[in-house]
Amino acid sequence: MGQGFPVLYYRKDILEEMNLEVPDTWDDVFTMIPELQKHNLLFGFPIQVLVKLGSNVQESSSLPVNPTFGMMLYQNGGELYKEGGKASALATELSIKTFMDWTDLYTTYKLPLTTDFVNRFRSGEMPIAIDDYTRFNLISVVAPELKGLWDFTVVPGTKQPDGTIRRDVPANGTAAVMLEASKHKDEAWAFMKWWTSTENQAKYSLELEGLMGPAGRNPTANLDAVARIPWQTKDYKTLMEQWPWARGIPEVAGGYFTGRHLDNAFRSVVISSEDPREAIDLYTHYINDEITKKRKEFGLPD
Repeated sequence: MGQGFPVLYYRKDILEEMNLEVPDTWDDVFTMIPELQKHNLLFGFPIQVLVKLGSNVQESSSLPVNPTFGMMLYQNGGELYKEGGKASALATELSIKTFMDWTDLYTTYKLPLTTDFVNRFRSGEMPIAIDDYTRFNLISVVAPELKGLWDFTVVPGTKQPDGTIRRDVPANGTAAVMLEASKHKDEAWAFMKWWTSTENQAKYSLELEGLMGPAGRNPTANLDAVARIPWQTKDYKTLMEQWPWARGIPEVAGGYFTGRHLDNAFRSVVISSEDPREAIDLYTHYINDEITKKRKEFGLPD
């Protein structure tokens, strides 16, 4: 099945002209943003989460956890839930600090809430940005004039006390599901094994790209199948460097409130100028109430 995660895109020509290095850590990012703004340029971060469904990129109605917040939180050792999924961890001190750092991008640095990454990257207004790696396909098709002038690499990381750098990223994906009430479990399991096999995922990916070109490149989650897709060697190495850092967002009862109310808290701070600590604390209560209600509904232990 499919899997996507963020990577860092950058315009080599513009960064070289400005004598700027590709940021390796978040400290580098916060240093770079003012330098770009002096020239009316932007550092892009994902706000609306886009998911890839087949060959189409569509906005997700479930509003997953924002990738920028997820990266910052995970790289600092934070979690979205505590007590085995019984409660939200967004009101912990680490989560609050991460939330404040995230909202600072839009309150202190005045980044726009909405941007068209592909077009602004193409025009040069946004010469560097974090977005899903499947955007590579789209840029390759719609901006052929940029060939050789851009690249992508691993996301900025967070330096640890031992000097290593964590580059955790939240992953999204698609999956196959077998219903408990199915009367054909053996047949369903046989199909799922067949469909997710390396041979068939690779064949499907190659045929899809053969019909649609690079824009139809399939983001399969089968790593052996990925190795058979015609990525350039350097691009494949970048994906394999970032992939081990990809982390799924835990699914818990009532967890659909997490992304929704994290976004509500974010917008209350950025748009309504509310206090970040008070905002995240308030919306964490809403999340916890929903988790408690759903755990009771599903008969899960308190």
